[in-house]
Amino acid sequence: MAVQNVRQKWFELDSTHGKIDLHEEVKKHKFTVLVFYRGGWCPNCNMYLKSLKESYNKFTENGAVLLAISSDKPEELRETDYPFPLLFDENCETIINYCVFVENVDNWALKNKKQDFAIPSVFILDMQGNIIWEQISNEDFHNRPSPDEIISHFG
Repeated sequence: MAVQNVRQKWFELDSTHGKIDLHEEVKKHKFTVLVFYRGGWCPNCNMYLKSLKESYNKFTENGAVLLAISSDKPEELRETDYPFPLLFDENCETIINYCVFVENVDNWALKNKKQDFAIPSVFILDMQGNIIWEQISNEDFHNRPSPDEIISHFG
């Protein structure tokens, strides 16, 4: 879905690579790819992050940076060996601002503990912070764009 000239709210979040300021990141890269995922507890999310990791060089060769965002706390991460940062949105402020928030769901992976998290989604931003493409997996969280599909939307 193409969304032209819509600028999302800037954010600053801690990550596995230090503090990330979106306003600064978009200026450094031709494209910024925001990947919202449910959390490190989600097997499908982990497989998806691994597919992005395997294609990471394709993203950087096209002038893109990947930023993966979840409501995980740093101590909850199971794997941190990614070439791109995993951002911690513990209060879900950024997740809410991008309208991909799911509230107070029984999480079977965490023994039915109630949890807030993100709907699996991908946003591509240009150097001004405009969203040029998005996919929100509302209906089926298994339906996520492949790395090649994401890259195909780079202008």
